Amino acid sequence: MDEILAFIAQLTQTGRILIAIGGALVVVLAGLLVLLFVLRRPRRGGAAAEATRVADHHTPPYLPAVPSTPTLVIESTGQVIPLAELPLVIGRAPDSGLVLDHASVSAQHARLYRDPNFGLCVEDLGSLNGLAVDQALTRRNLLHRDCRLTVGEVVVLFRAGAAKA
Repeated sequence: MDEILAFIAQLTQTGRILIAIGGALVVVLAGLLVLLFVLRRPRRGGAAAEATRVADHHTPPYLPAVPSTPTLVIESTGQVIPLAELPLVIGRAPDSGLVLDHASVSAQHARLYRDPNFGLCVEDLGSLNGLAVDQALTRRNLLHRDCRLTVGEVVVLFRAGAAKA
């Protein structure tokens, strides 16, 4: 009987050691997961960092370059706007470069500009209803031939080269 009790005591001690090792492994794995999450999380920078960062772009870099005479076409009206002067602010405010008189458009909704390294870009200026390029919500994006900008609820087609009738 003493041998059985000694064997059970030995198993209990071994079980405690295994439980302690298992608990330590769980803590280490949880720490590694938290570390991976922190390392993969995008970092926020100031305005200077935002201006130089291109990670927000959804458009692949292999698309053709934007020609020198791009235009915008407002899909609902067919109005053609040549993009002769950049940057161009799109918004509901009367002093915007492109005025879109629609309730879903913010006063200063988006801005088109030419990035010297990447080409023609669009960025959301903190609008309430967002900006999408080809139905993908974005904060900043490269423009490519015949992409559709959704400014609030207004769809604007980006045309590279001369506008088609």
